[in-house]
Amino acid sequence: MCALRGSFPGRRVRNKVSQLPGISEVSFFGHGGYLSPEKLRKKNPKNHQDAMSLKEKLAEDLKAAMRAKDAVRLRTIRSLRAALMEREIAERQGGEATLTEEQELAVVQKQAKQRRDALEQYEQAGREDLAAKEREELEVLKEYLPRQLGEDEVRTVVARIVAETGAASPRDMGKVMGLAMKELRGKADGRMVQAVARELLSESE
Repeated sequence: MCALRGSFPGRRVRNKVSQLPGISEVSFFGHGGYLSPEKLRKKNPKNHQDAMSLKEKLAEDLKAAMRAKDAVRLRTIRSLRAALMEREIAERQGGEATLTEEQELAVVQKQAKQRRDALEQYEQAGREDLAAKEREELEVLKEYLPRQLGEDEVRTVVARIVAETGAASPRDMGKVMGLAMKELRGKADGRMVQAVARELLSESE
């Protein structure tokens, strides 16, 4: 009887699962037997959403946009997915490539910058119809970027960098901007950071 119990496949699987880091027997099997990944997602939707990669989230959001017939989200998400694929192809070296979170963020930032630049040009040209399109797509892209800091928050960071480096004039702009953008990349618009740095350094003279 003991030999039979010891040879039961489910026990061996449970023993192996219990040894996996970060996975408990309850989370894998549940209280009523094995839970498939799909069932785990249904039991813990928030945890699953937090763990989703950008590509997975875009795939889910694309399906939702198709169901809602949201033309703005559809074209923006499709454009972003295409840009990510292009970056993956560019990174390939004799096989498939998987982008890091930093590389994915860089792609989203580039897409957002393209919309901002186009928006500015269309506004200057008085083409509100085209500007509205870029503005709509930019709002969708912001959902895939870290929370953007306001001017006061940017000013606090740049002021600290100016104090720490001893920067005292606009001649130190390069040094301050290098450190500021390293800390604020993806969290604040580069033009805002530059304007704040220039203002603070001018006051230091």
